[in-house]
Amino acid sequence: MKLSSRIDKIPPYIFNEIDILKSKLHNPVDFGIGDPDLSTPDFIVNEAIKKIKDPKNHSYPSYSGMFQLREAISKYFYKRFGVKLNPDKEIIVLIGSKEGIAHSLQSLIDTNDRVLVPAISYPIYRVQTSLWGGKIDEFDIGFENQFIPSISDIEKKINKKTKILFLNYPNNPTGAIVPLSFYKKCVDLAKKHDLIIINDAVYTDIHHNKTLPPSLLQADKKKQLSLEFHSFSKTFNMTGWRIGFAVGNRTLIDGLKKIKMNTDSGVFNAIQFAAIKALKNSDKHIQTLNSRISARIDLLSNALYDMGFEFNKPQATFYIFAKTKNSMRSMEFSKHLMNKAGIITAPGIGFGKKGDSYIRFSVTLPEKEIERGIKKMYKAGI
Repeated sequence: MKLSSRIDKIPPYIFNEIDILKSKLHNPVDFGIGDPDLSTPDFIVNEAIKKIKDPKNHSYPSYSGMFQLREAISKYFYKRFGVKLNPDKEIIVLIGSKEGIAHSLQSLIDTNDRVLVPAISYPIYRVQTSLWGGKIDEFDIGFENQFIPSISDIEKKINKKTKILFLNYPNNPTGAIVPLSFYKKCVDLAKKHDLIIINDAVYTDIHHNKTLPPSLLQADKKKQLSLEFHSFSKTFNMTGWRIGFAVGNRTLIDGLKKIKMNTDSGVFNAIQFAAIKALKNSDKHIQTLNSRISARIDLLSNALYDMGFEFNKPQATFYIFAKTKNSMRSMEFSKHLMNKAGIITAPGIGFGKKGDSYIRFSVTLPEKEIERGIKKMYKAGI
């Protein structure tokens, strides 16, 4: 029995390997996975329960998502970013942003098209590009520059086959954000070289200072070349609900829709109604959530600095991307932390070769667990 040759292009999923190693530890402290420990807010859960009981919601949903949700997304986007979106043409509801990113690449990539990807980035960008016959060109994002790439460095990587520039801000795994001026430069670059920009912006509302992370569409308000992904997973602790959305250029949204129409049947309507409720009641929730996450970041950051770790304190997300110690490679150092302190982290190699001298800590665990993890590292002399 022979599987598709595409399967051979998929590398081992490093987070699955970490899970296997974790299963062998007794009562570890898990700083590894970015899955919020906090529950979905009651006002969202209660709305879903109410809508689940309505038989009208038991049939197939719309491929693009309910108009009511797309309208709510449009209102949220204008309030948050000052960008107007056409609910019918410039928004599509997704079964999570990961699904949308994969299907968007399927709709865009022809064999040997080249995609520019950050050298340290969420692995799905590389894997899905390779699956559909594309080729990867990486551009550096360096520690010294707060993990913000140089526009001139990006431009040097562009050739006649380059089709897509991938961005991810706020950034996973580094916690970096970019100013709007950076997006404006990227848009100018894309216009010059006839590129599409895809921005994975799922952490936009998880931030730790008064500077709100911008949207790419603030630099491309006419939506000439941009596709941006957002999610309810992180903002509303809804990772298991599987709902997100894409916004941007009408042609790009339509291409994504055509793939989805022939692949899936959309998001359960009850979940979409819950998402509407989330957006309409987002302000207080986001403020409370960010206050708690920021306190966790401060707690762990202070301890890691005291232990001699080197890192840029994150401005957004719930991750700390720290350099390994003693010149260890990331997997070696992650195993060292497991074996010596019972601590789980994500090795940087999972985000690309350039990440191999880093590990990622996630603060998606209770404060008492963070404190327990800190004590274990102190006790082990990390």
